[in-house]
Amino acid sequence: MSTFASSSPIYRIGGGAGAALNFKLGKGSGPLRGSSVTVGYLGSEPSDPGIGSGVFNGNYAALGQLNFNLNSRIALAATYVHGYHGTGSTLFDAGGFGGTTNGVTNAVVGTEQANALSTIRASSSNSYGLAAAIRPSDKFSVSGFVSYHDVTGFGIGDDFEAWSWGAGIALPDFGGRGNVLGLFGGAQPYSLNRNLTAGAEDSDVPYHIEGFYKYRVNDNVSITPGVIYQTSTGQNEDNDDVFIGTLRTTFTF
Repeated sequence: MSTFASSSPIYRIGGGAGAALNFKLGKGSGPLRGSSVTVGYLGSEPSDPGIGSGVFNGNYAALGQLNFNLNSRIALAATYVHGYHGTGSTLFDAGGFGGTTNGVTNAVVGTEQANALSTIRASSSNSYGLAAAIRPSDKFSVSGFVSYHDVTGFGIGDDFEAWSWGAGIALPDFGGRGNVLGLFGGAQPYSLNRNLTAGAEDSDVPYHIEGFYKYRVNDNVSITPGVIYQTSTGQNEDNDDVFIGTLRTTFTF
């Protein structure tokens, strides 16, 4: 399973060091039983003592989330993230997890148009997401998400919007206990009408489709082959579609 399919891109905004608190809502058999509120803060540059860095003075992401567990088989979440992004950052950088190239932080998910913050000024972002997971039975589950991101640059012409959405199904124990067959489709974060390359038509939605099968060899080893199909790379349908084959081995001790 790819990074994009594993969770909503809204959770890839910021990272590093910080803390999170979870508060339960409701008691007994009330309508809010099993629901909660989560608040968190992450600083992307915790080990840098320089001016404009550190846990509180550098890049950060502050999260608030309402979690609704309607019963044992239906869960909903509404998420808000406010972020600050210094010069040379990207929006979906997972706290710099992807490293840097030529002084610019690499994006973990999404197109260049959805990640390209100003290289000479800082930016702030407000992101909103909805997610749902439904498990009609122990052998079948459906999940999905949608997110919207409003970026405000601290200069002229630095503002933009980005969107992302996706949905998938999973069949646990398909073909044997511990195996999982999964299918997922959606659109990685994209921003329309941001022509970053002169003469390019960068206003096409980049669709992402993938399938994988997790095969449990034994209690300690599993193998997961998969395939990813990506259209309109660079948000340009004139670019060739891309097929990516994957193979992951997981060891559990």
